[in-house]
Amino acid sequence: MIGILLISIPFLCALLLLLVKKELAKKIALIASIPNFIISCVAIYLYNQSPSCDLLYVDYPWISDLGIHFKLGIDGISLVMILLTNLLTPLIILSTFQASIIKPISFYSLILIMHAALNGVFLALLPLTAIASFEAVQPLTLAFQNLEASRAAAGRLFELI
Repeated sequence: MIGILLISIPFLCALLLLLVKKELAKKIALIASIPNFIISCVAIYLYNQSPSCDLLYVDYPWISDLGIHFKLGIDGISLVMILLTNLLTPLIILSTFQASIIKPISFYSLILIMHAALNGVFLALLPLTAIASFEAVQPLTLAFQNLEASRAAAGRLFELI
């Protein structure tokens, strides 16, 4: 259950950022990143109490015919990486408060999506889940760089229609 929260909270908040004014984007992104740090602290407590706690593991059938499961869990090394990721994300967002960002909604949404995807990489217990999460993280750095060109291309496409 904790794994689902660590992935879904930043992802849903990134979608929420698309609906707000750009002046509020950085504050909402900061507020959205803090619950994950609190949840990761709870995960440390639960792991210290019992490493096999049911709240630390998720196992759902994904493709039943092939026997593929969606498995998330927290073990010793992933606990450290999750805590580090969830500690650094609010600090990264805080470090940008003085900077002038041209497209804050896109910028902070991409940070939160990367936050969710990194948590997915560290929580994955099966190789297929780790590969899917890694593939979600990989193109995000280029996505922000090419955002304006993509919008211009989309504008030209809609002019044709």
